[in-house]
Amino acid sequence: MQAVLDDPMSEEKQGQHIVEASVAAGVQCFLWSTLPSSREISGGKFVTRLYEGKQSVDAVIRDAGLKGAFIRTGNFYENMISRKYATYDRDADVITMTRPIIGPDAELTSLYVEKDLSAVAKAIFDQWEDKNNSLDGKYFLASGARETMGEINAVLEKVSGKKVVYKVKPTCGIPDRDIMLQLYNNVGMYPGVDVPTPEVAQLGVKLHGVEDFIRERLLPHLGLEPKN
Repeated sequence: MQAVLDDPMSEEKQGQHIVEASVAAGVQCFLWSTLPSSREISGGKFVTRLYEGKQSVDAVIRDAGLKGAFIRTGNFYENMISRKYATYDRDADVITMTRPIIGPDAELTSLYVEKDLSAVAKAIFDQWEDKNNSLDGKYFLASGARETMGEINAVLEKVSGKKVVYKVKPTCGIPDRDIMLQLYNNVGMYPGVDVPTPEVAQLGVKLHGVEDFIRERLLPHLGLEPKN
């Protein structure tokens, strides 16, 4: 673990260290959170290390012969809180959702991390002993919905009973992340992929949507109660 922490800027190197340690420890089921190649899904137009770094470790895992599965993730609902996208002005009685770059019609593939990433990982671990031959090396997309910020804001407005205003900032201040968000605007996160995917459906996992997150986490965080 120390070797990973010594190199915080390189996801590729961190992943390699983790794989080497897992092989040495004899790990029987290794789960890697990953993403597709931004270069591949955008036809080379948008290339971000945030995607390529994770994706490059997939090959390291396969080359090492490490048994396990790959979990691709969506856009985290939790970022509405952790990155302060959503704020409530009590005087104006308005919720403002502010995100860098992402337009209201950009297609996102969303993930309620607390509920669904853990559920997909647990299902793989629980079923590994009996189904490892069919699970090994497979990709699972942890996502409960394909949706736009316009659709998310409409649900927030309905459930909260408050007016929701959407604002777009020109940058998040991190170049690689800006490229990632431009990728979302242009091609989406997983173009052509329907959710839930058959692989996740076969795990028997119940996935959650934005209304679940709004009711359970976002409105309490904003000091509001559901009205509808």
